[in-house]
Amino acid sequence: MKRSHTKVSEGILQSILENTIKRFGKRVALIFDEKEITYRKLDKESNRLANGLKSLGITQGAKVGIMLPNIPEFVYAFFAIQKLGAIAVPINTLYKAGEILHVLRDSGAETVVTLSNYVPAIQEILHETNLKHIISVGEHDLVFADPCCKLVHLVLDKCNFEDADEIYQKMGHILMQIVRELGVANAWYKHRGSVRVDGKRLGGIVVQETENDYVVTLNLFIDRLDIDDFLEVIWVPAEIRDRIIEPITSIKEETGKTVTHEEFHEVVLSTLGTVLKRDLSHGKFTRDESFAYQRRKNLARK
Repeated sequence: MKRSHTKVSEGILQSILENTIKRFGKRVALIFDEKEITYRKLDKESNRLANGLKSLGITQGAKVGIMLPNIPEFVYAFFAIQKLGAIAVPINTLYKAGEILHVLRDSGAETVVTLSNYVPAIQEILHETNLKHIISVGEHDLVFADPCCKLVHLVLDKCNFEDADEIYQKMGHILMQIVRELGVANAWYKHRGSVRVDGKRLGGIVVQETENDYVVTLNLFIDRLDIDDFLEVIWVPAEIRDRIIEPITSIKEETGKTVTHEEFHEVVLSTLGTVLKRDLSHGKFTRDESFAYQRRKNLARK
């Protein structure tokens, strides 16, 4: 019995997109978070990313990892890679460092497009890969978006630290101090990773770099995470959900106490002041300060 083969010409996917844009540019291509994204917008964003990848030396045949959940940036990245004639290598966002390492080694990818959430896991195995570029895209810091998770944002001058390792060490110490002050005594910190209690994730650290600064985000679960809300963004088959999703705990689950907004701020300010040896006070950004912080954060994502 003979098998029939359909020959697919190079560039067929981008050709389909281009033809669709010409015919239906104003029609809706994607719907995410109740927002509609047209084919024209999809093409514009994928072109922007393609130009960025091209400037990094990504050419035809290059392998580019995509470690993104079900968000528009995945589609942008996929078509951007196709436009360059490169090869997309999808990486499951539920993978741990060892599994990510296997995919990167097996594919030979030298670039990966991801969210800041997943950068720490990639950095754990960076020295064992051929990666030259980690590109952080999008505004969707998934875990940080939930009200049960408290955030601490810091912009720190690079000249005060030897390297990123020192930042992770100091920030890990700060996060552990905060956790202990809030009543959790048996937590431990995995370098460049997360704070855990009995194997469950309690919090974590994301460090991004600009030319002159480290942009740091500390996150800590103070109340139970509703996993159903989380799964609206990252889809996991129901039959394997319990075996794949990382166990998460919270301050309330570990201590039985509810941490108020005021209590959290007081502990954070006290701990930061002690460890960083600075006099800190609670307040709001001025307009210029807010602009400067957002600018640094955006630069760190590039």
